Amino acid sequence: MDIALVALEVLLNDRGFKNKEEFNWKQDTLEEIDTILMGIIQRDAKVSHCQTLEDLQEGEELLIEVMQLLEDRGKTRYVLKFAGIADLYVSNCWLEHELENRQLDLNIKFEIKLVPLKAAANKKKEMVVFTGV
Repeated sequence: MDIALVALEVLLNDRGFKNKEEFNWKQDTLEEIDTILMGIIQRDAKVSHCQTLEDLQEGEELLIEVMQLLEDRGKTRYVLKFAGIADLYVSNCWLEHELENRQLDLNIKFEIKLVPLKAAANKKKEMVVFTGV
């Protein structure tokens, strides 16, 4: 099913409409749908060109506006764009673990919170990430 249709159906149900015909299309409603849906990276995204989450400040709560799944060296990674930040960032093992365990709908924007560094399996210190803040 198309992502936009799913978002529209959720919005219609939240507002108490039984079907799309009862719904009066307005510009503010279309903008509301746009604020809910995850965006698409418009440029060629490569993991090597991205910043790391460790470059961000601890304790920050950030809204992920855009997320793209990439395969890098046989590993699944996510390229992220946060609201109000121009740079692209690459996921770390903690964020990937959270996304896998929480089974979030990756078509809808969500917030993450960055907490202090913790050693990952490869002994490298990485920023721990909690989703759905």
